[in-house]
Amino acid sequence: MHRSKDMPEYAPNLDDVYMDIVLEAGDVLYLPRGWWHDPIPVGEETVHLAVGIFPAYTHNYLTWVSQNMVEKEIARASLSHYESDKELIAQLAEQTAEYIKDKENYHKFIENFYDQKRVEKPLNLETLGNYQYDSISENQKISFKAKNHYFGYENKIISNGYGISLDEEFGDVIKFLKQGQEVSLNDILEKISEDKRDKVSQLIWQLSYIGVLKLS
Repeated sequence: MHRSKDMPEYAPNLDDVYMDIVLEAGDVLYLPRGWWHDPIPVGEETVHLAVGIFPAYTHNYLTWVSQNMVEKEIARASLSHYESDKELIAQLAEQTAEYIKDKENYHKFIENFYDQKRVEKPLNLETLGNYQYDSISENQKISFKAKNHYFGYENKIISNGYGISLDEEFGDVIKFLKQGQEVSLNDILEKISEDKRDKVSQLIWQLSYIGVLKLS
């Protein structure tokens, strides 16, 4: 019987199982974060695939805050013992709370978090590896490589390690691609004014070349 590598340490109470179900081939089961699962083959060998989703968590934000608050003088103060440091700690707590609640700091953290994410996937060498190509055909299928992009404030997208500022028209293209379906270059260009199609086409080529967009 396969068990999660962390199950022995966690030692759950197997007599108090919340849900006991049988999955058939092709079934998908969503488990909320923090819930343990212990798959048991029934009658024959089986394979199951577990997929984890890792967004930005609050503890990631706290780590980022602690690393960046050193710019404040109070974060560099020395401590000796509690009674003499109570006032300093109170000031530190107040300034830390303000730092955490600051909208600009929050956006900086989110950008930094997604800037660290990378998705390694094979290049479309037939197109991107051919020196004879410097653009893509209008019937070429295009999509985001993975759902690891952040399309946030100030018309900026952070994806696969790149931060890219977008004008209004190309921002609409990104929103179109964010719907998740593969679309052709022609589908995109039909939504763009004719005088800007060459520019948009070249931008899509460049984003595909650096791995932000996927060519299928």
